[in-house]
Amino acid sequence: MPEPIIIEAFTSHRLHDATQLLKHGFPWQRYLPLGRLSLYFYLLRQRYPLLGLSRCLGVEETRFWVAVSATSQQVLGIIGLYSKTVDAHESYWLDWFCVAPCARGQGIGTLLLQFSLTQARLAGKQFLRIITSDDPNENLAQSLYEKHDFCLISTTQPLHWRQFNIRMLYRECKL
Repeated sequence: MPEPIIIEAFTSHRLHDATQLLKHGFPWQRYLPLGRLSLYFYLLRQRYPLLGLSRCLGVEETRFWVAVSATSQQVLGIIGLYSKTVDAHESYWLDWFCVAPCARGQGIGTLLLQFSLTQARLAGKQFLRIITSDDPNENLAQSLYEKHDFCLISTTQPLHWRQFNIRMLYRECKL
């Protein structure tokens, strides 16, 4: 029987565990720690509203949650939602969705994804979108997205992704 999981709002109390999770879930984070920077920036925005800096970057709103083992208190997953200025009226975007490699295949990813879909619906959004990749490390995630009706809408390979030999995949789920 899988251990009970609690989804809680991400706070600075979980920063170390969450950044370690991102490092293991996205191996390229060791070289380009964008996930860690996103979490630091999120915590800074919670404490100091940064006078609209996020809007200058095209982001309206950001929230993160962690999936925590009810027994061990270990962070086993993370997920975020954000809205982009250009489509904030209709969609949320998934951000840094990751399940610990040791906990994959136990339903934690499904739980987090369903939680995010519910949050998007409650906010009145029409779509939940994600930028993911064809990195082999994300194969299980791709299956999960397809199972939850996230359709592939486009692919690209930005110059800075070429060094990792992976492509960006844009997916969308109609709510």
